[in-house]
Amino acid sequence: MLVIGVPVGFAAAALTTAARDIDLTSPSSAGSPSPDGSQIRPDVEVEVPDLDGLDGTDAEVGAILVDINRSEEQMLATQQRFADVLADAADQAPAPGDIEGLLDQIGAAAGEGQRELQAIRRDLTDAAASDRDVRDLRDVYLTHLDSWVRYFVAVEADPTLFASGADEAFTLSINTTGDAFARVVREELPDDLDAEVRAFADQIVDRGFPERALSDDDTV
Repeated sequence: MLVIGVPVGFAAAALTTAARDIDLTSPSSAGSPSPDGSQIRPDVEVEVPDLDGLDGTDAEVGAILVDINRSEEQMLATQQRFADVLADAADQAPAPGDIEGLLDQIGAAAGEGQRELQAIRRDLTDAAASDRDVRDLRDVYLTHLDSWVRYFVAVEADPTLFASGADEAFTLSINTTGDAFARVVREELPDDLDAEVRAFADQIVDRGFPERALSDDDTV
């Protein structure tokens, strides 16, 4: 999934209310659109196919996509937890002394997210991938997953990264590795892949990986 998270205006408003002595009012790239303004679409319906009866490449790609979908849903869930923390902060208008509690909640949400992603990563690493194309699909997504893990680990350690504007390198890595995964799905999956598995892959990409116009600097 590309970086999108909490809408910029909402994040800034909530943190403006909460922050007094710490500069948490800068719009976070974790709450920004991807660089060309495109948006992820969490409302896209993703239908997990029935993998029973499939074999070979169809079964392997299908199983890997199931874990990829779990990962994507976890990324969305973690960003929703961030949004919930900000919503509570906006509602309660915490005093300056409460900022530490807000940061602790952001850090806890990031920590939970990275641990869930690490567990999914282990499943993906162990997934059967006898064909080179299947391994490429899995490995390119693992690189993207790792970008999110690094971001969540950093926010857990220093929650001010969430809204300080100091996470641009994480955003760049997340978006470019996400583009690489989407490119594999759009251009490199086997032509004879099972139709339901293919549709599943397309839905995952349509939800979380909008096509973007890359700049010359948009690299990792």
